[in-house]
Amino acid sequence: MHIDFNALAYLAGQYKTENRMSLLKNAGKGDPAEGEKLLKAEGWFSGDSLRPDGEALLEVLAAPERSGRVAIREGNVLIEKLGYKKGESYVLAEHTESGFEVSRSESLQPVLMALSQVTGMSRVVAYDLELELSSEDALIYLGLVDLYRKTAMLGLWSVPVPDVNVEALAAHLAAPVAGSLVAMVKDRRDFEVTLKPADLKARLVSGLGAASEATSGLVKMLDSGDLRLAGDHGKFAMEFLVPRAVTTLEVFNQVGDKLAGSEAMVVSAGLNEHLLIKFGGGQCALSLISGSYLLKLIENVLKAPALEV
Repeated sequence: MHIDFNALAYLAGQYKTENRMSLLKNAGKGDPAEGEKLLKAEGWFSGDSLRPDGEALLEVLAAPERSGRVAIREGNVLIEKLGYKKGESYVLAEHTESGFEVSRSESLQPVLMALSQVTGMSRVVAYDLELELSSEDALIYLGLVDLYRKTAMLGLWSVPVPDVNVEALAAHLAAPVAGSLVAMVKDRRDFEVTLKPADLKARLVSGLGAASEATSGLVKMLDSGDLRLAGDHGKFAMEFLVPRAVTTLEVFNQVGDKLAGSEAMVVSAGLNEHLLIKFGGGQCALSLISGSYLLKLIENVLKAPALEV
């Protein structure tokens, strides 16, 4: 069933809800009168009442207990799909140009096959990268990756793995270029690194540069005072050049009178280059994943799973 924005505005007036996950709570602007006419013309009503199948859909959309949202931005195209659960009842909503296509879909396979055109289905991962970092260290690491990417793009692949000036890194963290990994993270989370170059260098020595279990010495401090990403991290940064798609993954659960949530994003730059960034409190988990694993994550999110709280 398709619900356009006018119909959504009408239904939002009929099913008033304070549920922050509800599609009706976020109905936006539309003409309720036009929406009522459209719903009646399309056979949503039996007499003066909604048909039972339509009412069953709206009971879930008005007061879901769990929800999952997947949004994929590729160029000028935005693909957005949402899963809602209430008890054992499930509704899938797919954003269209004029509203939402809603269904009580029993299988997500058609949706996943369509999305695989964007994610790919490869099981290959370009590099073994898996990190658990504080929000500050995650931004610093991504800032280094950004500056490597910048050097590689400006050099058109004719440059060796670069060394990074601490002052340049501090400037990038303070005012990241739009489209950079640092900017993408800061757009989603209130993360900041406001360290002067000397303090940033000290932080690197004790953090990403330390040979700890968490970082394994990700950054080398050179005698010149410059910085160098160690091992495969430099190679990854030099190859992860132009993001072609960004996938947002969100899950929310109503727990009593509180809303619990989980958020992650995946930046895709190539067939086997999908950078997963999971947010949690003041921490970030970064890992490279395959296209097939990304599809699994999307499937799990759209099922609106229960969160561990």
